[in-house]
Amino acid sequence: MKKIAKIFLVAIACIVAITALAGCLSEDSEAGGNQPNEAQNQSSDEAAGGGEDAPANQPLTAQRPDAAPLESSGNLGRYHVDIGDYTLEKDYNGRQAIVVSYTFTNNDDEAQSATFAVSEKAFQNGVSLEPAIFADDSIVDSSANMRNVQPGASLEIKQGYLLSSPTAPVEFEVTEAISFNDDMLGKTFEIDPSGKTEYPSAPVGATNGNLGNYEVSVVSCEIGDNYDDTDVLIVHYGFTNNGKKEASFSLEISAKVFQNGVELERAYFADSNESGTLFVKPGAGIEVVEAYELPDTSSAVNIELSEIFSLSDEKITAEVELK
Repeated sequence: MKKIAKIFLVAIACIVAITALAGCLSEDSEAGGNQPNEAQNQSSDEAAGGGEDAPANQPLTAQRPDAAPLESSGNLGRYHVDIGDYTLEKDYNGRQAIVVSYTFTNNDDEAQSATFAVSEKAFQNGVSLEPAIFADDSIVDSSANMRNVQPGASLEIKQGYLLSSPTAPVEFEVTEAISFNDDMLGKTFEIDPSGKTEYPSAPVGATNGNLGNYEVSVVSCEIGDNYDDTDVLIVHYGFTNNGKKEASFSLEISAKVFQNGVELERAYFADSNESGTLFVKPGAGIEVVEAYELPDTSSAVNIELSEIFSLSDEKITAEVELK
């Protein structure tokens, strides 16, 4: 009997405690939860662009934050890279080029070459630079990055790139060749005191749209001559990277051209370039030029653009009459 009474008293005490706690929470809710204080009101007004001094319906603006500066020396997986200095040189054709040097150290258990261990890119104005070829091997030893480096040993590597601007800074980046992380080393070279980085805009045609993180446009088409004097269709595309990582047209966009229901083969015409393989930083855009073998110069062609890595069926299409 005493045991039952004791349990009954404990139960009553618990009920009283719960009731008191609920009352406190209710008072706090009435005092603070349902009646925002002055600081909360001010914070809400500022977030919405309102307040007494702010105009009504003030438009909100968004700005891409500046990227954090990269380290020029460090580990990339099982390898260590130390980015050095640069020189300005002339390629075999007399064009201005930059040569960047870095030291590659193999910390793996097996011999490895820099080519299969790391990947390098150089940018000006948000667009990657094309490799430079030199007649003099003393400027760039093109075979150095193919040499195997034993564990614990180091080798200096030099890479040359054609400048797209005589003054804009050059951003040199190194990543691990095969990696599942975003680790990157980099260094910016100010090749001219007056130079500054200005991202270009891609041209936009009547046929345009968004494919994933990229804005793509069919700008214009023309008939040209192939290297063997056969006809080719030259297509000018606009490509803008709105994603968070650098990307290239050829790796992200599938561009197909059909004539009479049959896909046309790619062609390498006299004035062909590598614009489709150039990497574009987020926020920059370029013009991409591609060519296709044209067996018939009278029948219309159909252009079909889609994202390569996507589960969506979204496409951008254009019909082109040949004249």
